[in-house]
Order: sequence, then structure tokens, then C-alpha cells
Amino acid sequence: MIEITLPAWMRLCLWATAAMNLLGSLTLLPDVLLGPAELGLPPTEHPLYLWILAEFIFLFGLAYGYCAWRAQASPLFIGLGAAGKLVFFSTLFCFWLAGDLPGLVVLMASGDLIFGGLFLIWLTQKAQHQRQT
Repeated sequence: MIEITLPAWMRLCLWATAAMNLLGSLTLLPDVLLGPAELGLPPTEHPLYLWILAEFIFLFGLAYGYCAWRAQASPLFIGLGAAGKLVFFSTLFCFWLAGDLPGLVVLMASGDLIFGGLFLIWLTQKAQHQRQT
């Protein structure tokens, strides 16, 4: 898999999104101080689903941190990250529009919108650079 050296601004984005994912995964765990119920998220049938979601968010956080630490990332991984962040935000936004989620949830997920957009900017810059060479 091709890995590309990251500019300083992208490394900073990856460090920040790693922290956001790691902390955000904790808010999805059942029975924590500021958990899903306190954020206004609808209840689930079984806590297993929240645990699985929290684990995936946590693992992506570790991967973002690893890429930031190495100062290299695969465009495929960044593309998947961008898609995941934008889809996650869009899903929450649509549920908010439907009246099923409080605005606080969308506000807390706005970082995903921002980082998803920044990831797309980096991917676009890389694609333009490749076309020029």
C-alpha cells in the first residue's frame, strides 16, 4: 500500500481527530458519566451495539494517531476516514432534522464534518500533485 509523507497541517489534523475519536468512543460506552443517555441518544436494544460502535471509533482513533506519529498515511485510509466522518455527521444531521436527536449531538459531531472536509482537501491536493508530475 502506498504511503505518502504528510504535511504538518495534516499531521495536526490527524492528532486532533485521533483525540476526538478516542474521547468520543468513551461517550458511547453504556454506564459512563457522560454516556449516550445523557447526550440524548435513543436507547438501544442491547449495550453490545454501543460497545461495538465505540470499539470501531476507538480503533480508528488509534490508526489516526499512528499515521500522525509516523507522518505518513495511505490515501485509501484517509479516504475511508473522510467518508466515514462525513457519513457519520450526515446521518446524525438527518436524524436531527427529523426531530429524533437533540442539536447537541450534531454540534458534538461537527468535528467529524470539519475533519472529513480537511481529509478531502488533502486528498484533492495529492491528486492534483500527481496529475502535475
